[in-house]
Amino acid sequence: IALPLETLISLVYWPIFLYDPSLILPPPPAVKLTLSSDLSLHLFPALLLWTDHIFFSSGLDISNAIWIIILFTMLYSSWIE
Repeated sequence: IALPLETLISLVYWPIFLYDPSLILPPPPAVKLTLSSDLSLHLFPALLLWTDHIFFSSGLDISNAIWIIILFTMLYSSWIE
């Protein structure tokens, strides 16, 4: 579950951040996120999870993975709403 979610977060966050950081972060006096913190939260997890998946994954049955992702998405959506 972590790999697709972290990938999605990275793919959504960085284009928006590069286009206009004020769309994601409040004005500078409120919050100042350092580059190392930003990379640690929004880039490195996805890169490390992909590295782990490519080199160390034993393989998960895709039908089980789809149901797990669907279940997690539904639970998360209901929790958010």
